[in-house]
Amino acid sequence: FGLVKSYTMPSMVESASLEPKFGNKFVAGGEDMWLHLFDFHTGEQI
Repeated sequence: FGLVKSYTMPSMVESASLEPKFGNKFVAGGEDMWLHLFDFHTGEQI
């Protein structure tokens, strides 16, 4: 696997997953114990 995109996240991320059907969103979770939803193309939190 290779790096496709890189974003600055609001907290330390331990895991991230791309939405498989359309590939336009991803979720990330980590130290703050919350799941965050992001736009894959812009990196903006939804």
